Amino acid sequence: MAQETTLVGLDVGTSKVACVVAKVGMDGKADIVGIGQHAAHGGLQKGVVVNIEATAEAIRQAVQEAEMMGDVQVRSVLVGIAGQHISGMDSHGVVRVKGSEVSEEDVARVIEAAKAVNLPADRRIVHVLEQEYVIDGQGGVREPVGMSGVRLEAQVYLITAAASAVENLMRCCKRCGLYVEDVVLQQLASAEAVLSDEEREMGVAVVDIGEGTTDIIVIARGGVRHVSSLPVGGGHLTNDLMAALRTSRRAAEAIKRRYGAARAALVDDAEVEVPGVGGRSPRTISRQQMVQFLEMRVDE
Repeated sequence: MAQETTLVGLDVGTSKVACVVAKVGMDGKADIVGIGQHAAHGGLQKGVVVNIEATAEAIRQAVQEAEMMGDVQVRSVLVGIAGQHISGMDSHGVVRVKGSEVSEEDVARVIEAAKAVNLPADRRIVHVLEQEYVIDGQGGVREPVGMSGVRLEAQVYLITAAASAVENLMRCCKRCGLYVEDVVLQQLASAEAVLSDEEREMGVAVVDIGEGTTDIIVIARGGVRHVSSLPVGGGHLTNDLMAALRTSRRAAEAIKRRYGAARAALVDDAEVEVPGVGGRSPRTISRQQMVQFLEMRVDE
């Protein structure tokens, strides 16, 4: 009888921790059986753990909610990581082919050669992403195994992270009794979820706007070409509205979600009601004027 595999993804963000449990069949198709989320309570800022206890508690609550929904017991997780400490770099490896054709062992050796770069002690490699292979000067090779050649080269994109950021995230999971199977770049996971093969070939940028950061990944010709993270997220837009409209953060968040846009020219001039604070009466503001506050931050 075919056995199902259980995979658990954990997204630890600035505003919340989300957990998803999936059953993966032998055909590779995933069935989502459980989801859970819990407020982060300031445990993470800009992709870095700043309060281990708060982060661990949020992880524990999110995982428990997913366990109850899916009627499963979570022992291990795949953890997403992002933030300004993430960086990427191109690297190149070269090996001599053993035998008359390229084998899987040759591919593994050339990838190891590409990984052999000098990194500071406080950095660690998270992903080694193949871009293309070159066999005896012939480039553009995607699948080199089985091809004839003497010299094999690999062009890869290395994604590195601050070692302390990765370690602290793993410590939070360990405090919850969870084993971390792997750490995955969140932009990469987002791209895997939403992009088609055609988009990967043509070239596309995936922009993931979170509460505290905006994470970007650029993919073209089937491979990752660039990753970056900006220290600005949806929370900054909410704070701008809260200050400009002189209202509560909860009201500013609700107004942003319902009426917000990146450009004032894209919206009508309808009236938006702004709740008062401290017992003051609500007032109205034009939607275009409200969006102008968001537009200034987006332009920045």
